[in-house]
Amino acid sequence: MNNLSHPKLISEVNVVKTTAVRLPTIDSALKKLLSAGIQISNVIDIGVLTGTGFLVEFFPKAKHYLFEPVDSFFGQIRAGYREVDYELHQLAVSSSSGTAFQVGVSADNSRNVTHSYVSESQVLVGESTPQGVVIECKVIKKIALDDFFYEASLPSGYLIKIDVDGHEMPIIQGAQDSLKNADIVIIEAPVHSLLERANAMVKLGFELVEIVDICYYHQLLSQVDLIFINKKIISQHADLRPWATKEFSFHQWHAFNP
Repeated sequence: MNNLSHPKLISEVNVVKTTAVRLPTIDSALKKLLSAGIQISNVIDIGVLTGTGFLVEFFPKAKHYLFEPVDSFFGQIRAGYREVDYELHQLAVSSSSGTAFQVGVSADNSRNVTHSYVSESQVLVGESTPQGVVIECKVIKKIALDDFFYEASLPSGYLIKIDVDGHEMPIIQGAQDSLKNADIVIIEAPVHSLLERANAMVKLGFELVEIVDICYYHQLLSQVDLIFINKKIISQHADLRPWATKEFSFHQWHAFNP
């Protein structure tokens, strides 16, 4: 989901005309959450790659704190964020602060870095990994998000997005306090680790409210994005808990039928 030209999923949905069309996409989900009254003043974007277009689109007035350890993407990032307030940090977010190795891999044999991940140990260039062939491996500073928040002292009303090609759980472990005070948290989740990520967020006081941007690999469900809302925020917005606040109506119930 790290693409400034974020694709729109075009589908037909069989719904009653009085019901707003909802799609299992990040765009559709954020439109719903914003219409419910949630306001975001700061965006914490972990794993920017070349840019996260939907966050720029939906939160143009927020300050964006961008974490991307691969500096070869910085030119594209600066171009995409030139009209918004942002800070770009060449840091790998992890479970603790210190140093680690930033491993850049090519998943398409192009010899260009297409994905990157954090490793506690050095990986040899040219080595084949499940993510792809290693193109580069260099020492990088890493930081726990709680340590960053301690220094930055960000106010409430923020969104955290975590998309780091499999390193999400260490980030969650190093962001226990930061996450507890977030309003919205978006986490990329391969199917095999979906429950682990969901359970960790529920323990921090969140509810899973959306599963979006569903991806298949060889016609099997492979990856989704999970959107969590802080229970404190849900309690403040009636539109986010319709089963408790609204009279039941069959006209508001519909299935997604692409």
